[in-house]
Amino acid sequence: MFFSLLYSCEIWRLNNTDARSIDVAWNNALRKKYNGYWHESVKLFQFYCKCLPASVLIDMRKILFWRKTFYHRNVVLHILAAECRQFIAAIANSYNITIYDIFIVTFLC
Repeated sequence: MFFSLLYSCEIWRLNNTDARSIDVAWNNALRKKYNGYWHESVKLFQFYCKCLPASVLIDMRKILFWRKTFYHRNVVLHILAAECRQFIAAIANSYNITIYDIFIVTFLC
């Protein structure tokens, strides 16, 4: 149920208002699943379910998708991923991750 909300989110271009709307829908789905009231915070649900907010999951999936396309054997995908490097670096920087950390994790796996 939850992940159908994030289907193909790797290619979405979201502004702050859109991200907030998705977070609200995500939180409402958590409340509905666990029979929470509308005025209750979902932070405890997220903590005990080990579930991140939707906006964080979207950013994480964008970074992972970029990494997969950057290291793909297809030359076209590699070139397209290289063109998006600054965009992905900005997302990673918002979580105190450098673009080089993404490369290091790839080589260690």
